[in-house]
Amino acid sequence: MIESVKAAVKRYNMFSGERNVTVALSGGADSVALLLAMLDIADEFGLNISAAHLNHCLRGAESDGDEQFVKELCEKSKVKLFCERADVLGAAKNNGESIELAARKIRYNFLKRVSSGLVATAHTADDNIETVLHNLSRGTGIDGICGIPPVRDNIIRPLIFVTRDEVERYCAEKHTEYRTDSTNLSDDYTRNRIRHGAVPVLKSVNSAAVKNSALLSERLREDADFIKLETEKAFEKCSTLGGLSVSELLLLHPAIMKRCILLLCRRETGMTLEHTHVELIAEMLIGGSVRQSIPCGCFAEVKSGVLRICKGKEKAPLSEYSVEAYPFTANGVTLRLETAEKYKNMSTVHNLLFKCAVDCDKICGTPRLRGRLPGDGIRLSGRGVTKSFKKLFNEYDIPLNQRERLAVLADEKGVIWLSGFGADERAAVDDSTKKVLIIEEDKNGNNE
Repeated sequence: MIESVKAAVKRYNMFSGERNVTVALSGGADSVALLLAMLDIADEFGLNISAAHLNHCLRGAESDGDEQFVKELCEKSKVKLFCERADVLGAAKNNGESIELAARKIRYNFLKRVSSGLVATAHTADDNIETVLHNLSRGTGIDGICGIPPVRDNIIRPLIFVTRDEVERYCAEKHTEYRTDSTNLSDDYTRNRIRHGAVPVLKSVNSAAVKNSALLSERLREDADFIKLETEKAFEKCSTLGGLSVSELLLLHPAIMKRCILLLCRRETGMTLEHTHVELIAEMLIGGSVRQSIPCGCFAEVKSGVLRICKGKEKAPLSEYSVEAYPFTANGVTLRLETAEKYKNMSTVHNLLFKCAVDCDKICGTPRLRGRLPGDGIRLSGRGVTKSFKKLFNEYDIPLNQRERLAVLADEKGVIWLSGFGADERAAVDDSTKKVLIIEEDKNGNNE
């Protein structure tokens, strides 16, 4: 195990001239092995080793037992120990955070405060593969598959190439006991389900799966570093007038273009966009649209050929209304009833422009006037095929910033009318129609 530790230290230049290293010591096998390993190589690298333990006070007597164990281990090893207690549960409630997030914040703040140099955490190759699998399950890009960084700021992870099996063997060789956190045995937590379920399956396919995952992450970190450098070069080339030149962006490889969009948003708002919103902005540029809402009350806008990220309130999505009586007006749409005879004499009605009509008796239940929802589709009269809104909008080149503002009339069976397109075939007016629901849109586009 020591050779793997030395390999990681040298590969990532972890000490980089710093000699003070504080080991984050929970009392578990990984952190105990890390402390012993740092002591083993201290003379070779000229290190001053200390340890830090935070009692999260979440497991009662078990947490207190961990604290006592750590104190005795450090006293026996002649290592200076920084030890504190924290009300993690109280902090989580006060801040409206999960216990895991609150604990992580408090723990890293504690480590930052007590350390006079580097902080060594005991993340192993097993932790890395669990992180990669977790990220994959939630949806991720190359950064997520890169896993746990071996070095981040003053945080170093000397065990990143070491498996958990190697850790336990090393502790046995050192005749050193360690504590077992009872929560690690429960499958109530996502990471534990991955640890107890997915990882053993991968190891049954290839016993070197954990090691191979660590090597994959290492190779991908090199690729990610290269892509980052290329992105920064492209960003500088595209930068103009407080934004990015759209014509220059469109010349870039999609992978670089999207990262430039991400970088622009991060610099302008401090926010990291999710992949979905980056894709929407990229689609906006390719499709020639001019505006796209993004989270936190911001929007992407193209003016005079320049993409900018602007702060301001997003246009609220269309509200949903239950249509109980007629006439009815909302979302820039007016609904009113007419007889079939009067409808036939109305020369101004046009199913594809600002007015439309459906057979009132074909509406199932109480209709609702709303905006689009995931899964919406329509079978336009005379087309003979049902299409999702997304396919329909793409066919007609409807700008992204307009799609969420198109009104929809739906009943218990689904969509019966879509703004600008007309009625679903099942609700279309025909020779048997007796009552017609006239749908009139505001020609000025006022759909508030």
